Amino acid sequence: MNFIDQLKLHRLKQFEEETARYESAVDLRLRILETVVEASRDAVVITDASSDCPRVQYVNPAFTAASQYSTAEIIGKPIASLWSLPANSEALASIQRAYQSAHPDNLELQCKRKDGTAFWGELNFSPLKDENGSIHHWIHILRDIGDQKAYEETLVRARVAEEQNEKLLLELMGHKELERKLLQTAFYDSLTGLKNRAFFLEHLERSLQHTHTRSKYRCALLYLDLDGFKEVNDLHGHQIGDALLVEFSRALKSCCRPQDFVCRMGGDEFTVLLDDIKTSEGAHSVAKRILDQLQTSFLVGGVSLEISVSIGICELNPRHKVADDVIREADMAMYRAKRGGGNQYASSDGPIQITDILPLGDSAKKERDALSSAIEQGELELFYQPVVDINSFRVVQVETLVRWRHPERGLLKPSQFLPLAEKSGLIVPLGQLVIRAACLQLKEWQQLIQFRDTVLSINLSYIELADELFFENIIDLLADTLTEPGNLQFELPPDMLDLSRTGQFTESLRKIGIRIALSHPSEGNALLDVISHHAVDMLKLAYEPRRAKYQPMLPPEIIARTQGQFPSLAICIERVETIEHHLSLIRQGIRLAQGNLYSPPLPADEVIHTLLYGVRPSAPKLPACG
Repeated sequence: MNFIDQLKLHRLKQFEEETARYESAVDLRLRILETVVEASRDAVVITDASSDCPRVQYVNPAFTAASQYSTAEIIGKPIASLWSLPANSEALASIQRAYQSAHPDNLELQCKRKDGTAFWGELNFSPLKDENGSIHHWIHILRDIGDQKAYEETLVRARVAEEQNEKLLLELMGHKELERKLLQTAFYDSLTGLKNRAFFLEHLERSLQHTHTRSKYRCALLYLDLDGFKEVNDLHGHQIGDALLVEFSRALKSCCRPQDFVCRMGGDEFTVLLDDIKTSEGAHSVAKRILDQLQTSFLVGGVSLEISVSIGICELNPRHKVADDVIREADMAMYRAKRGGGNQYASSDGPIQITDILPLGDSAKKERDALSSAIEQGELELFYQPVVDINSFRVVQVETLVRWRHPERGLLKPSQFLPLAEKSGLIVPLGQLVIRAACLQLKEWQQLIQFRDTVLSINLSYIELADELFFENIIDLLADTLTEPGNLQFELPPDMLDLSRTGQFTESLRKIGIRIALSHPSEGNALLDVISHHAVDMLKLAYEPRRAKYQPMLPPEIIARTQGQFPSLAICIERVETIEHHLSLIRQGIRLAQGNLYSPPLPADEVIHTLLYGVRPSAPKLPACG
């Protein structure tokens, strides 16, 4: 054998040895891998490379344990038979896309055991390719994640339960808060925080029962009304007026004992129930203390305000059968004090107790005498401001406004002389003069234009309605002027209806056909309560200059509730000055309005034209409602 042959033989032996070593290494690696696969806790499934329906060629023991299939039962079957997936499921579509694209993938899916039960598995599968890149097998590794899924589901249920518990807790807290608010609304005044009328009446009934059953029990009622409060609202706005009521409430409580029952009846009227007093002088002492406390001015919103109060006192007595008897006597005593000039108190069974806190000075007496002379000489002038249907700009009412052409100060508005008229007692003859003159003027208009359905609206004061002859005087006046009651409307604040005597008068007025309007209420809930107890034809609200977005004094939701509960009640918005005001009325569905945008107060001879042809709004191209 030559050298070349020997070299070839050597190389052949060397190749065989290396091949043997490689095959031995490969065999070892395969045995190791097989051992790992066999011992793996994850199920391993090897299928052929069919892209449409791969069939099982190998499964490890972990798979037979998880699926309950034996090796013989599963070999050769389509692997798809192991999935518990609907035909149109996204998971099945994802698997098929992976097979067709020869890309590895992983997903969570439900598999089924031999007995048909399902379990959750995390499937990772990838193609096995040869050196040419052709796929000859798919390797599937399936991990049982049932415990993990159960934990996740438990966690989700726990979170849902927690959210439901939180929702129930919030709902429970909401019910508690609603219960608190309902209790607050039912028994406490929302503005001042004092007890309200309902709470007061319940307590007064209880005290009245004690008066009938306990011989030594004594109790007195103080009925308070602020003097000149309407002027505060007119001059400074209702926000200042409301703030003043809050400050007054605090001052009033400071004058009373902790056991005394302090209540706001509505508007600027308050009551104090002095429970279990020793003598009648105890009630007088409290009344004097209240009057003394009010000698100092109130600083409200940067405005210094001086205000006085009229107080009526009624001591509970077995002769009082019901609470209204006590209220009526205290009410009338309060009006006796107010007619005497205010800033004083009167007892229901005694004379007015006049204080010397605010006597009329020389200048006030001179002004009073001048006003008295103006009334007697007919120097007061009437102006009329139309109430307009904003859909057609037709005049449906005219409000009567009185002016005093003062010889030195010129033409005065009501706020400049009516407070003096009320304090001096001249408001009663002045009011009769205004009503008579207005009725005669209405008759003249009707004769000129044969127009019969116009309503004449006139403002009334507390003192006018407190006059015992008021109703009889109205009957006589209607007969003298031949005025139809249906053409007449009286405007008054809502809290005036809370007074037993005036409430009876207004009911009598409506029985003969005279209309009743409530003007400028400041509290929505109190307003709804008043309207529900008294028949009313019209509600007059005003735009508050300090309020943003051109809203009336009452919120739109209160107006909407009022319209919903009382569909026959007419609602009129006063002080409409701008196009923005007008547009807001259209948005709120309000039909009646009054203000300088449509027409300023007019003398009598200029009203005829508006009755015939309607008004001409001052804003150009003012849109009508509808």
